[in-house]
Amino acid sequence: MGNGRETQLSKTSTALKRFGVGLLSAATVSVGITALAPVANAATADITGLTIAPTSATSSTGENPCQLYTIDVTESGNNTDGTLTVQLQPTGGINSQFCGGDFTGDPAPTNGAKDSTDIVIGGDNQVTIGVNEVNTAQGQIAIKAFPQNTTTPGTPASGAPVANATLNILTADAQNDVVTQLSVSPTSASGTEGNTETFTVTATNGNSSVVKGAEVYYTVKSSQGNSVGQDNVDCGATDDLGTVDCVVTVPATTSVQSGPYTVTFKVPQNAAGEHNGSAPGAGGIPATNSGPTTTATLNAIAPAATNSVVFLDCGTAATNHYAPWWCEDSGATRSESLTATVLSPASSSATTATVPTAGVEVKFFYDFGDRNGGSLSTFSAGSCVTASDGTCSTTLNRAADNTGAFAFDAVYAEIVTASGTADSSDANANDTDTFVDYGEDPFESPATNIAGGAAQNGTTGGTKLVTFNVSNQYGNSANETCFTNNFDLSSAAGDGCDSLAGPNAVQSTSIPVAVTVTGAGSFTDGTTTKTVNATNGQVQVVVTSRSNGTSTVTANLDPASTDCSVAAPATGNSFENDYFQFDPKAVAKAGNCSATSTVTWSGATTGSHRVIVNVHLSCFSPKRHVVKCVAQLSRPISGVTVVFRNAHGTVVGRDVTNAAGKAVMKLRGLKSHRTHRYHAHAKRSARTFAADSNTAKVTVS
Repeated sequence: MGNGRETQLSKTSTALKRFGVGLLSAATVSVGITALAPVANAATADITGLTIAPTSATSSTGENPCQLYTIDVTESGNNTDGTLTVQLQPTGGINSQFCGGDFTGDPAPTNGAKDSTDIVIGGDNQVTIGVNEVNTAQGQIAIKAFPQNTTTPGTPASGAPVANATLNILTADAQNDVVTQLSVSPTSASGTEGNTETFTVTATNGNSSVVKGAEVYYTVKSSQGNSVGQDNVDCGATDDLGTVDCVVTVPATTSVQSGPYTVTFKVPQNAAGEHNGSAPGAGGIPATNSGPTTTATLNAIAPAATNSVVFLDCGTAATNHYAPWWCEDSGATRSESLTATVLSPASSSATTATVPTAGVEVKFFYDFGDRNGGSLSTFSAGSCVTASDGTCSTTLNRAADNTGAFAFDAVYAEIVTASGTADSSDANANDTDTFVDYGEDPFESPATNIAGGAAQNGTTGGTKLVTFNVSNQYGNSANETCFTNNFDLSSAAGDGCDSLAGPNAVQSTSIPVAVTVTGAGSFTDGTTTKTVNATNGQVQVVVTSRSNGTSTVTANLDPASTDCSVAAPATGNSFENDYFQFDPKAVAKAGNCSATSTVTWSGATTGSHRVIVNVHLSCFSPKRHVVKCVAQLSRPISGVTVVFRNAHGTVVGRDVTNAAGKAVMKLRGLKSHRTHRYHAHAKRSARTFAADSNTAKVTVS
């Protein structure tokens, strides 16, 4: 799940306020019960079975905890939805109430009367409800759950499944409710040395009911059985749900202590089994007393080297990016991958982090989230440990109510180093987090740069593929000439997007690039000038030459329809759009409207007059069991060897062209009514370059 930190008044949040976007809360995303709105569902009729656990629980008026009950639902047809009605029927004098669980708001408790709520079933076909008593009076609360009946609300439909349970409330002081069992979650955790890990401990009594007010302590010992200085540390008293969080510091590995560490949790008791959380260690039950225990395993991870950094990028190569750390997804996207990369200095004396580092724990946090007041999204894993390439990943799962205009998530990653902590905000872009924009107001970063590939060598008469890369000012592939609305990442006035048709106009969805060939050779169609649209940020052309020499291939972006004349901002210079102002990270070179690439041709004999020829192959069956094929050169040149092959590539004939430029192959003994395909290859000669024919198809007579 997600972690949280205090909202920072960074340049990002300051800009949000300036543009009328309210500052977003940085509420901690922690393990909890999702609130679901009561909505009737047609699939309610598919509910075929209900069970509730526990069926009976006991609490005392002294603690009156929020007792949780879990309802498991069976549905036909593999359905995972529907709505339940849950009713509380107290005995006279009891004010029953819902105190937690899968519903929004508490129905007002009524003394001695039913309380009722409708609850939507989650995707796991399970519902959790919490029940207790308002006035801490002795009595009993009956609990009934059944599929919602819209025909006669509050009454189970005929034949519908019903689940029942009870809560018995006894008169007793909280400290006299004996704790018989402890449980802990998680049972195993890993953390960086010096960091903390949180364990949640739950206390229950002999009736499996939770116990409020039990003081919980923990002790940590190394794998050698040695104390690490965390002995009988007080976690605090259990709450209404019988739980308390214990924050344990991950010990540093030394010559006499190492992990895995055993963390023992305990509720001390007196001889009568009583606990007293009101005054631990000062007139209460001593922490050293015996009592029920439970254990968890804590694994220690060494901190990263001093001056290590962590980058956090979103999406994949197929995701539309404004920068590696800023992704644009469609409004329907429900999840996004996040990849952290940890780099460390090559030596203890180096200050620049360049080496991918394995075995480093990365934790994921929110800076702020949806500006529309929805819930914060969650992480599939709140932390991960880097692999040999220095990376590890988590998935950001978008909250259901994170929707509407300009819905987004902003997160960051953090590591512990030998000299403190480092996070991806600074590494990515000078205190800018990683953004996932869900595309309610999409925009594109325009082309600002074109670059050619390395020089190539080619054989005269052959071909070469020449590639140019078109990118935006962040070094990412650019495929559009302009923005699709009023977001403008290039702050220069009069740039291509603004000058074309205004900031809200929909512009071309491809980038036309003018390509020319000068010097030796041409494109394979014989031309020397053409316009090619960029595909996936690339422009590719094929060139050839009949003579030795150099082909210079030049590709040009149009400054009037791109931002190629606008140079990339230097690191530290801010730019802004309608919502954000921030400092970009070091970026790829930009501001280039033109690029060249060269091909040097060689291999032709001095004084040679070889020409390029085409070969046309035609085949027919002049009589039964016979096929004849004629290869005709486009020029009447004799002495050229022509090789004939079948569809499997097997040579089936060979001939030399006559004065008319023809070569002939005749095959006999073929089965009638069979169809064959043939191909001819004219070999290179003193007067011609090599050439291939078309494929000819013939049916044997």
